[in-house]
Amino acid sequence: DTGELDWNPSASTDNDSDGCQDSDEDIDDDNDGVLDINDNCEYGYNPGQADLDGDGLGDACDSDSDGDGLSDANDLCSLGDTGWTSDSTNDNDGDGCQDWGEDDDDDNDGVLDINDAFPMDSTETSDFDGDGLGDNQDQDDDNDGYSDEEDAYPLDPNQH
Repeated sequence: DTGELDWNPSASTDNDSDGCQDSDEDIDDDNDGVLDINDNCEYGYNPGQADLDGDGLGDACDSDSDGDGLSDANDLCSLGDTGWTSDSTNDNDGDGCQDWGEDDDDDNDGVLDINDAFPMDSTETSDFDGDGLGDNQDQDDDNDGYSDEEDAYPLDPNQH
C-alpha cells in the first residue's frame, strides 16, 4: 500500500498501529473489522458495535455506557439497567445501580438490604418504638402521639 510519505507514526496518527495514517488512508482506524464510515466507535475496538444505551456511541467509546447520568468510572453498574437517570429517588447511595432490582445495598453501608433494618439510611442505628422508621427520621420516637419536638420525654411513651 502506498500512502503519505514523511509522516511519523504515533498513537495520535495511527491508532491501530497498522502503518496507515488514520485521517486519510486508514478506512478502519481501530482495526475491529468495521469500516470507519459505519463504526459507532471509530477509534475504540468494538467489533460487535455494542451500544447498551442505544445512544449511537459504542460502549467502547461511551463514558456512560448505560446512560444513567453517571460516568462508567463512578458507576458500579455501568452495564446495568438503561432507560433511567440516577438521582436520589431511585439511586439512594448514588452508586449508579438502580435501587429497585439492581442494588442489593441501597445505602452502601455494607449490609445487604434484606438484612438491613434501615436499607435507605447508613447513619441509622435504632428504632426505639419498633415502627420500622429509624429514630433519625421518626418524628415520634416513643409513638405516644406527641412529636419529639413537643414531647418533654420523647423516649417514654407514658409521659409527654
